[in-house]
Amino acid sequence: MNLVQSRQLNADEDGFAVDVQCLDSGSQSVLVYATLYGALVGWDLRAPGTAWRLENGLTQGHITTFCLDTHQSWLTLGTRDGYHIAWDLRFQLPITTIRHVSGLVCI
Repeated sequence: MNLVQSRQLNADEDGFAVDVQCLDSGSQSVLVYATLYGALVGWDLRAPGTAWRLENGLTQGHITTFCLDTHQSWLTLGTRDGYHIAWDLRFQLPITTIRHVSGLVCI
């Protein structure tokens, strides 16, 4: 197997990737990763550059994990400070934020 593409993250701008998932819908192959500093990046593996980029920010804590809709309509993420944030990928907007009732913090 040969390496076809690679990507180097800017450690000062994004930090490192904290979670990586792949969406393969037939017409699109998108590698999605979340970074330490709150970016969610969609990288279409068949096209150069970034397909989309969402900035979650750090006010609700560092992203620890995320889940993607197989139809690529939404994405939801969890943060270290107990927040769950849902994003609409069609309009690239956060649609709701929920905080864990006990205010748990993941260490």
